[in-house]
Amino acid sequence: MGQQLSEFISIDTIPGEVNADVKHHRQTTGCKRVTRLGKLSPKMQQNLWEQPCCTTDKLIPEKLALCIGMPVMIQNNTVTELCITKGQEATMQSWQSISGPLEQKSLDTLFVKLQNPPSSMKFDRLCENVVPLTRNSVVTSCQLPDNMSINVSCHQVEVHPNVAMTNYASQGKTWQYNVVDLSYSQSHQAYYTVLLKGISVAGTLILGSFHLSKIMGGASGALCQEFRELELLDNITLL
Repeated sequence: MGQQLSEFISIDTIPGEVNADVKHHRQTTGCKRVTRLGKLSPKMQQNLWEQPCCTTDKLIPEKLALCIGMPVMIQNNTVTELCITKGQEATMQSWQSISGPLEQKSLDTLFVKLQNPPSSMKFDRLCENVVPLTRNSVVTSCQLPDNMSINVSCHQVEVHPNVAMTNYASQGKTWQYNVVDLSYSQSHQAYYTVLLKGISVAGTLILGSFHLSKIMGGASGALCQEFRELELLDNITLL
């Protein structure tokens, strides 16, 4: 898109009391070492920032790289009646940032435009379907590079760059252009789920190879029974 990415770092604190448990699991012996931590050291904080979001149980991104116009996905049910829900797709419009305790650049408010919401909305002084997303505090378990697990209160806007999604997250969505990778899909139900998201064959692109055995050889007994119950079996050609 010809734009420079801006990085926004989370603000992390130790939740609850001054002392918090830090658990270290030794994979070789199966032992557990429990220590006490009063606050995050700068080195531990830096390690947290460098970890990918998949190392936290709540999938909170410690570092977000964003630009205007980037597609994003909301990861929290903020205001369900206004369509600001988990899984809702949007595009970046603007942001307000602050300086964190370690002088890091952190998000305060993110403004995104909802894509194809069930109903349109208009906030004062904002364009149609543009909504504000504020920074939340979420307690999550984070894994450090040395296999240490620590509970951290992560202050971050809960969005992810929407460059790809799983077949589970794609349920209920429809796109004009549907680019899919079937190589890791485990069943014909997974194939059906991702291919159904495109509105036409011309707008569907399959990346790489796929397994014919997943879509040939007849439907399972349970699936045939479901077709019978829906009175659709006569209208379906089973491969």
